[in-house]
Amino acid sequence: MPSTETPWQPPRWESRYKKHHPLFHEDWKITVQNTRGRDGNARYSPHLSLEDIERIEMETVDPRLCLGREILPPPKRCEKVYWRRLPFVVGASKGETTNFIYVIHHQSGSVHGYPITERELRAAGARP
Repeated sequence: MPSTETPWQPPRWESRYKKHHPLFHEDWKITVQNTRGRDGNARYSPHLSLEDIERIEMETVDPRLCLGREILPPPKRCEKVYWRRLPFVVGASKGETTNFIYVIHHQSGSVHGYPITERELRAAGARP
């Protein structure tokens, strides 16, 4: 009997998830403050170009590079989730700067991520 499992598609970066993109027109201190609270979206640093973000996120999910660490078990069967610590501030989340990112690889191939604090990572099951 043939498998009904949908195969995992190769990763491809999704630039349409714009809510975490850098705000190049806003002062960074204000951006960091605006990531606070339940409604605050994590934001990448304006020092990163969209090409930098794409490269970092795609490197994180590439098993050949071993740069990202997978969180097991995944929150959903149709997702693989990874985290990574970078050697520089990558963005802000929950009102503080961070050098951690959280990257989601959907079974459809879509890859997108965002900055995340160490506290948030631990709550998601990671052990940084």
